[in-house]
Amino acid sequence: MLARYGALAQSAARPPLGVAQARLQALVLRRRQLAQAVNGEVNRLRRAIEPEIRASLQAHLAWLKAELEALDGHIAAALAAAPGEAERGALLASVPGVGPVATSALLALLPELGRRPGKTIAALAGLAPIAQDSGKRRGERSIDGGRAGVRCVLYMATLVASRHNPVIGAFYQRLLTAGKPAMLRDRAPWNPNRAAATSV
Repeated sequence: MLARYGALAQSAARPPLGVAQARLQALVLRRRQLAQAVNGEVNRLRRAIEPEIRASLQAHLAWLKAELEALDGHIAAALAAAPGEAERGALLASVPGVGPVATSALLALLPELGRRPGKTIAALAGLAPIAQDSGKRRGERSIDGGRAGVRCVLYMATLVASRHNPVIGAFYQRLLTAGKPAMLRDRAPWNPNRAAATSV
């Protein structure tokens, strides 16, 4: 059944990751794990009252941050060693708001970036609007699927860029002005006609 599906779908074969790309991806994923651990310990520290627990949390945080710093060095070395990745990384980093963490994550988790059409990249990142249409009904478009890790990286990079990159900031303001559905922000009840009209 799988062979028949493959024959009918005629999907293009995706080459396996090279050694350098696989190493970069593993390092970036480990960095994300450590960053999540830091966030968790910081949240626990805010709630901790007992001195022994606070001391334990602070010691663990210091260790985690040292590991993150060391890992950043390994990631930078892996980027420099991967064929063509240093140049691609420099291009990404030339955008205000895109720092080394976002750059390395995009190159590791979305190696197709710059090598596939824009619509394909949007779908892989889970940013392509998916239609919810049925017959004559035109439903609200929403994003879904794709690579959640890439979407998180892009969200944070966009958040920073909207504050420090005048071009992205102006684009963000235009989207807000266009009136995308935001019931709580606008103190407006749900309006299906408005939602459909602004989701194109």
